[in-house]
Amino acid sequence: LNLLEDPSSNISEESLRDELALWTNAQFTFDTQPGSESKPIFTASARFRQKKKQKEQALEQKTKEMESRARYLEDRVVELEREAAWLRALVLEKRRA
Repeated sequence: LNLLEDPSSNISEESLRDELALWTNAQFTFDTQPGSESKPIFTASARFRQKKKQKEQALEQKTKEMESRARYLEDRVVELEREAAWLRALVLEKRRA
């Protein structure tokens, strides 16, 4: 599809080139870090990877916390069931006496 040659297109060549330049700069912005021998790094990609890694680490931490909490709650259920059984037995014993 060639928008410049399309007669039904109302886009001027200049505005199309401006939009393309903005898009290109937004997608492929790069920077150099001091001491990196001027090797370009694609900051958008780096930021995305960093955020993704942080989210994964946060999810892993949350998973560990929730698993720990689940184990605690399971142990607590067993403890309370044991206590309830003991109390039932105590009540039945008192009724018989």
